[in-house]
Amino acid sequence: CASLRKGKIEFINLPVAFDIETSSFYEGDEKRACMYEWSFAIAELVVIGRTWEEFDDLLQEIKQIYGVSEKRRMLIFVHNLSYEFQFIRKRFEWKSVFALDELKPVKAVTVDGFEFRCSYQLTGYSLAKLAEQIVKNPIKKKTGDLDYKLIRHSETPLSDEELGYCINDVLILTRFIA
Repeated sequence: CASLRKGKIEFINLPVAFDIETSSFYEGDEKRACMYEWSFAIAELVVIGRTWEEFDDLLQEIKQIYGVSEKRRMLIFVHNLSYEFQFIRKRFEWKSVFALDELKPVKAVTVDGFEFRCSYQLTGYSLAKLAEQIVKNPIKKKTGDLDYKLIRHSETPLSDEELGYCINDVLILTRFIA
């Protein structure tokens, strides 16, 4: 793959996106949330996982395949990084985090060279509006295929419609970036 150079940092030139789906619930008086599905897209290739361990394994494979490192970064766009960051912030060792506010990161860089960026903060568009901007290989935001009232976990079966919803969200980002 081609790469872009910026100073001493080289960026891998691929459209990459990440998204999670979560269930929120109360345990007594305490509000809780758990991730039950993640989607990771490199261009049109989408990988879906159900656990954080699977996500860690994927990133290790990507690190080896693409040579991701502190000096050769992979940009990963996340629509509303503020939300996902609450789930990933303790999973990585962070080199730097740039945030507009305590809970609003725009860019977060791991020591391993994965750089998460907030596509919502960078564009100002909802995911549906972002999809409307795509002219080449158009795609629309799916609605109604995922019932957020249901409490799910990593072993909850997901229908083809539910998985399609998850896949669609990351494809919107990679097509917009491309």
